[in-house]
Amino acid sequence: MSKYAKSREALPSNLHIWDPLPTQTAIAETKIMDFYPVSSLDSSDTVDFVIPAIPKYMLDKVEILTDIRVLTATNENPAADADVSTVPHLAAALWRNVDVDIGGISIMQSFDNSYAMFKFWETVLHNTDGCHAMLWQKEGLLLDSVTTKAHSEDLVYFPGGDAAVVNNSGKVRAHRIAQGATVSLISDLNVSLFNQEKLLPSNLQALVRLTKNYSEFILISAAANTSKVVFDKVTLRCTFQRPIDMVVNLIEERLAQENAIYHADKRVLSFHPISEGATDFTIDNIFNGTLPYCFLVGVQDRAAFGRNRIKNPYSLYPIHKIQLFIDGQDFFPRPIERGATEYAVMYDTFLKQIGYPNNGDTLLHSSYRAYPAMAFDLTADKTRNQQSLNLVKSGTARLTLELGIPAPANQVLMVLAWYEQIIEISKNREITII
Repeated sequence: MSKYAKSREALPSNLHIWDPLPTQTAIAETKIMDFYPVSSLDSSDTVDFVIPAIPKYMLDKVEILTDIRVLTATNENPAADADVSTVPHLAAALWRNVDVDIGGISIMQSFDNSYAMFKFWETVLHNTDGCHAMLWQKEGLLLDSVTTKAHSEDLVYFPGGDAAVVNNSGKVRAHRIAQGATVSLISDLNVSLFNQEKLLPSNLQALVRLTKNYSEFILISAAANTSKVVFDKVTLRCTFQRPIDMVVNLIEERLAQENAIYHADKRVLSFHPISEGATDFTIDNIFNGTLPYCFLVGVQDRAAFGRNRIKNPYSLYPIHKIQLFIDGQDFFPRPIERGATEYAVMYDTFLKQIGYPNNGDTLLHSSYRAYPAMAFDLTADKTRNQQSLNLVKSGTARLTLELGIPAPANQVLMVLAWYEQIIEISKNREITII
């Protein structure tokens, strides 16, 4: 037997039979606390919370617990077979705006349904297909079981006679809200500062404001339908960890010398109009100045982002061909193109640009044709800043698209962009955004 001379010898871990697992001694306690609105749930569209400053307890996670019902305009229970369903991600769609204020600084984009869009796409991309059933129970997330946007907006969930339902997922979602049944949801508050491995410093107060979404956005039904969403209960569930006193003291001593550092993405939603009748179009300056490290695009109806019951805000129209130019240079060797029924190259490119999470196993595994987005990773090492940061770039970004068919009126290109952002927290719990 022989080995490569420069290769180091190693003892496999399964032979380390005397090595015990390490024992953590720094965390003394984990505590879960529920916080209730400081404003009336019934008399206002906004639901306000105060996460108090608690000595020695460091914030780990924030979740939203919500109980809702769907009732008629006269507060009665709808019929069991009413053709009223929900959008594919109920927990995301409930909130038109989410504002988080720490130390007088807002750390979220205040733009209608920005939260709903980022929550949906980050959930479907970062969870495996095997999580679908769990997310349906927890968050009311059930992707449309169709291959086109038109079928995702089919409004007949209980056809008569022997007729088959077009969108079975829509029917399942309709069953869950039928007859005024209470739907209980629990989901992470999708705020990047709260969704990371680092604990936030103790004695840190956060103000959270949730703005209820319109029933016309949350529900999918005929335009004349007047069913409404009633919010019965909303709670913030916060997980805190308390280090031992020695560690708390060490953290405070270090904070007195330098600020704590958190990598918290800045998320920006924007829209670009598509001219009616256009089969192809170009956006010359999709970003101004600083470029995001990653972004996602999709073709959508402008009306889907407002109060329109017949539109599905998450399903998308197909893109036939797409290319990006950064400072005049082609991003892909050639434009990414799909066939009439073949999406393999476009879907594979999409997965590569989002980092092939879970080896390509995402919730879109069997649903991409109804959600045909395209993504672009602009980092130099193509890691989307997951392993290390990349230099922030400035430049020009030009996007060209072909739709394959003339665009109907009032279509837009939806753009979800992720920017690198640093949040520093001082010893006085003051926030600095870099």
